Amino acid sequence: HNAKKMIIHPNGKESVSIFNTLKNYKDYSLIQVTILTGRKHQIRVQCASLKHPILNDSLYGGKKIDNTGLLLQSHHIQFNDVDITCPQEKRFIRK
Repeated sequence: HNAKKMIIHPNGKESVSIFNTLKNYKDYSLIQVTILTGRKHQIRVQCASLKHPILNDSLYGGKKIDNTGLLLQSHHIQFNDVDITCPQEKRFIRK
């Protein structure tokens, strides 16, 4: 039991995401995730349950590759009438 960690449970609330692989590298992939529901740690839990945790995600078993922290970034966020997009050249892509 870990009070900070979320789990997938048959009686839990629905959590829906659309996953799209943008680029495959030797040991990891760059993915695009569109979340259709808003659950705590949604992307992290779903990736870990698919046996592909996010890099540097110590809580959900992600491989530690450096000290930059969790390698999860948002490119586009939209909340009702607030719409924010990060320009392509500002996105972090590890090579």
